[in-house]
Amino acid sequence: AAASLYRGATSLFDIDRALVVVPDSYRLPEPAENQAIVTGGHPAMTASSFRAGSTLFDFVSSSLRPIVFLVSGGSSACAERSLQPWFDDGAVAALNEILVRSGLPIASINTVRKHVSALKGGRLAGATAKPVLTLVYSDVAAGDLASVGSGPTIADPTTNREAAAVLDSIASNREPLLSAVAERLRNENLPDTPFALPHVSNLLIADNRTLVETAAGIARRSFEHCVVLNEDVDGDVEE
Repeated sequence: AAASLYRGATSLFDIDRALVVVPDSYRLPEPAENQAIVTGGHPAMTASSFRAGSTLFDFVSSSLRPIVFLVSGGSSACAERSLQPWFDDGAVAALNEILVRSGLPIASINTVRKHVSALKGGRLAGATAKPVLTLVYSDVAAGDLASVGSGPTIADPTTNREAAAVLDSIASNREPLLSAVAERLRNENLPDTPFALPHVSNLLIADNRTLVETAAGIARRSFEHCVVLNEDVDGDVEE
C-alpha cells in the first residue's frame, strides 16, 4: 500500500523529502521533486530488497527533521538490511525462505526476522534521535502492530535467545543454516533489539477489519445477504 499511503500523506504533512519503497511490479506513486522511489522484492527477499533496505537506513539516519513512517504489510520482504557482521544478506534471505515455508505462526517468524536484521524490531527507528510518528496499515491480527513489516519502528520485547528457541523448534528440517543462526543468536556479544523507543509514537490507521467492512459495503450493493465473520483466520494460505 506504499503508493496509496504516500499519496494520502502528501495532503497531511509538510514533506521536506520522501523515500517510497515499493515491491517490484507494484504501482508507483506519481514522481515528485523531493521524492525518491526504490523497489524491493516480494514475497521473497531479493538483491533489490537489500538495496532498498540500505537506502532506507541511510535516509533515516541522515534525517535532520522529524520522520513520519508509513508502514504496510509486505515490507518485511520488500526492504531489508542484514545485521552485519553477524549475518550476511545471503543467510538472511535463505533463512526467510525457510521460515515462510515452516508453518510457524507469523509472530514466531517475525521474532527471528527481527534479530537478524538492522531494520526490524525497532532498529530502523533507533537509527535516528529525531521524533518519529509511525502510521500503520495492518495486514495481521488486530492490535499486533509489531508484526507489520516486523515492526521497524516498534520496540521489541523479544530477545535473541527467544529467536534461537524458535529455530530450535524447527531444527528437524535438517537445514544446517538453522543451527548456525541459532548458535550465533546465543552469542552474548550479539546486540539485542531495542526494548524501548521513547521518541517514537505508533498509530494504527487501518487493519483487516477496515478491509472486511469495506468489502462488505461493496457486496451489499449487489447481494441481498452479506455475512461478516468477526474472527481472525490465521494459518497457511493453502489451508
